[in-house]
Amino acid sequence: MPDQHPLYQRLVQEQPQSQEKPGSDFRAKLAGYGITQEQSSDVLWNVEKFLISKDGKVVGHFSPDTTLDDAISREAIDRELAA
Repeated sequence: MPDQHPLYQRLVQEQPQSQEKPGSDFRAKLAGYGITQEQSSDVLWNVEKFLISKDGKVVGHFSPDTTLDDAISREAIDRELAA
């Protein structure tokens, strides 16, 4: 995306696809407002979450409606803390 901030460019370069929690309808809700992604690696909404490892690598990319308490993010965080 040409007008994407360099930070987001780097984050999605390392983790292009966000993980969604099972049963999420967030993309459909945004599409109802005309908000869609041009490419699947585009940041859908400014509250997507990225998990960075201790050595600075992007090891997780989570959809906007994923919370830190959701299983997919909690497991990734626990895995990185144990590393």
